[in-house]
Amino acid sequence: MILSKTALKGSLKMDAEKTVKGLISGLCGKNNIQNGDTFKEDLAIDSLSFVVLLVEIEERFSVEFDESDMDPMNLNKVQDVIDLVKKYGKSDKSE
Repeated sequence: MILSKTALKGSLKMDAEKTVKGLISGLCGKNNIQNGDTFKEDLAIDSLSFVVLLVEIEERFSVEFDESDMDPMNLNKVQDVIDLVKKYGKSDKSE
């Protein structure tokens, strides 16, 4: 089966969202992760855990984020991190 560019982008979006939410769930122990959840207030993820999350994402997606993209002031919500993964445009290498 050949997927169109649109289908591939849709697949990446779902992979990114599912994978990021799974990694976050593993860090905070919460099962129902929402895109609008904030790391500090809603998920109780501190700065060290957040760095661990970003490193795990880099490894899982085989990317290296630019330092400027990892500014915690710009990555407050789950959706912000999902968008960051999509920006780098790679799918989860574990699947």
